[in-house]
Amino acid sequence: MKPKRVPRSKTTQAGVSFWPSAALLAAGTFFFYLPLWRNGFVTWDDPVVIVDNPHLRSLDGDFFHWAFTTFLTGNWIPLTWFSLALDHQVYGLIPQGYHFTNLIVHTLNSFLVLVLVHRFLDLVKKDEKVNAPAAFLTALLFALHPIHVESVAWASERKDVLCAFFYLATLIAYLRYAADPLKITARLWACGGLFALALMAKPMAVTLPVVLLLLDLWPLKRWKKGEWKKSLLEKVPFFLLALVCGLITLLAQGEAQAFPTATGLTTAFRVMNAFRALVLYVGKMILPIGLVPFYPIPRTADYFYYRVNDLAILLVIGSLLFAWTQRRKMPAVLTALLFYLITLMPVLGLVEVGSQSMADRYTYLPSLALFLPLGWGLAFGLKERTGLRRVLTLVLAIVLGTLTWNQLAVWQDPIHFWECVTQNFPGQSQVAHKNLGDAYYQAGRYPEALRQYDTALLIPPAEAYTHNGRGMAWFALGSVDDAIQEFKTAVELKPDYALAHYNLWMAYRKKGMKAEALAEIQKETRLDPQQADGFAALGVSYAETGRSSLAVDAFQQAIDRDPANSQYPLDLASTYQQTRQWAQAVNWYQKVLELDPRSATAWFGLGDTYLSVGNFAGAVSALKKADELTPGDKNVKEKLQEAMGRLNSFSKP
Repeated sequence: MKPKRVPRSKTTQAGVSFWPSAALLAAGTFFFYLPLWRNGFVTWDDPVVIVDNPHLRSLDGDFFHWAFTTFLTGNWIPLTWFSLALDHQVYGLIPQGYHFTNLIVHTLNSFLVLVLVHRFLDLVKKDEKVNAPAAFLTALLFALHPIHVESVAWASERKDVLCAFFYLATLIAYLRYAADPLKITARLWACGGLFALALMAKPMAVTLPVVLLLLDLWPLKRWKKGEWKKSLLEKVPFFLLALVCGLITLLAQGEAQAFPTATGLTTAFRVMNAFRALVLYVGKMILPIGLVPFYPIPRTADYFYYRVNDLAILLVIGSLLFAWTQRRKMPAVLTALLFYLITLMPVLGLVEVGSQSMADRYTYLPSLALFLPLGWGLAFGLKERTGLRRVLTLVLAIVLGTLTWNQLAVWQDPIHFWECVTQNFPGQSQVAHKNLGDAYYQAGRYPEALRQYDTALLIPPAEAYTHNGRGMAWFALGSVDDAIQEFKTAVELKPDYALAHYNLWMAYRKKGMKAEALAEIQKETRLDPQQADGFAALGVSYAETGRSSLAVDAFQQAIDRDPANSQYPLDLASTYQQTRQWAQAVNWYQKVLELDPRSATAWFGLGDTYLSVGNFAGAVSALKKADELTPGDKNVKEKLQEAMGRLNSFSKP
């Protein structure tokens, strides 16, 4: 007898019960994420990934080559880079645009959870009175739970929500394929394509093939039906993709020098911390308070800390043993627990690659292991009490939404971000106190910045980055000698620290120590030959020491590295003007004005150059532009009056 197709659930079609639920879910998500519109970028990957990343500026062949070959941030994520580059074309560097895209993807993910859970529950037992509300409750928990704020509100974490989108889409497509007796091969290929996209968004998707096998065991029960060989063979391409991605990720993290951050952490500590994280994540999902964007590895551990870890080990192992012994009676418990462990495995810190002990963003997909049972339990328990269920659903949405609303404030700006960390873990993380110092420095709060740098330096080991930040604060407060000492300490700790050499150049130049400044900026350009600012500074030093030909070459190097920056051709034009190479000066001033027509400095330089070569009409025209842009500049007015006087004298018969 020819096998018949399994009919699709009504709630996964455009039925009355589905689309109103989806619309309500989307509306609630957007409402409670409204504070996202006030948020900017934070100094936690955002500068490197977005703000200072020149590769996102265009979608040409060079971009795609970079996106598929770069290991920036220790990951291979070409699809995420493409997504961020698209945002850059639309929004430039307006942070709200990137947040909006993250929110759109998160809302779509919540919609996919709605579809996935209903399809999953239909495989277990068809019961519309339970399955539809259970799917909605699960999706509601996913959409509004504050533990997911980090994945949505952090612009650089696009990879998390984007990976989840394709991960969830793969699961939905696979359930449709595996539950159909006809098992159309094209659908399996579609699953493979979606999986590949998930891997290109974030390598955490490597767990998906194991999850597919888990679904084959229950609720699909393919192995009991004698399909275990087919089930395994189908997964071979998935595992090969996962293996390739895993090897690329290891290479990426090694090249990005991610592993050295784990220095001093024993294998025993990592295993212990993994058990602790598994339990704490569940605790934060049940009681979402004390959510912090950065959980530092503790400096010291007391008796209570170790006892909590012992309890965590007992809870995890005990849960696994219980689920295994009850696997025939309650297969859902074992499936949920294994899904939770499998999806979290890549980020449990068994191979530590950062200075955090755990992170809320890691729970984005694993949280379904808890949210689905909670949603189903509430729907099943109130199966015949629809009114009460709706009231409790509304209360749940308001409570979670309010917590999410408040949690979004943590991601408002770098100061709120790092104040949250240091208030929750005072004196525990040099990274946190140093970054808060950086945030205060950027806000012009220099004394507060110094205090944070001082606190950071009390936490071993001594870091060059902290000394560099302290030097910047001293420099801003006018204490150049203290700044020089801090910068020198930074380069002693890290001789290849290009930024510290640049800052030493700046401080030496402030002191009038031109030879020392030149030596430092020469080191900086050797250490970081791709940095345009370094070559511009080198050009300034060459010009100040009378080496005009070398200055010209240095400014040209800066222009080659960042053609869109109008300051570098302006410096080059000024150098040509000072060396009386008038034609070149005029040419470069004009190029500056092509990039920035409102550059008063360029209009003034062009006018002054025209005046020097006797082009009085051109001088008057250019200087009038400079005067319009800077009406209060006496120097411009005097030069304009001189040009007008000479033009009048020249025009007289």
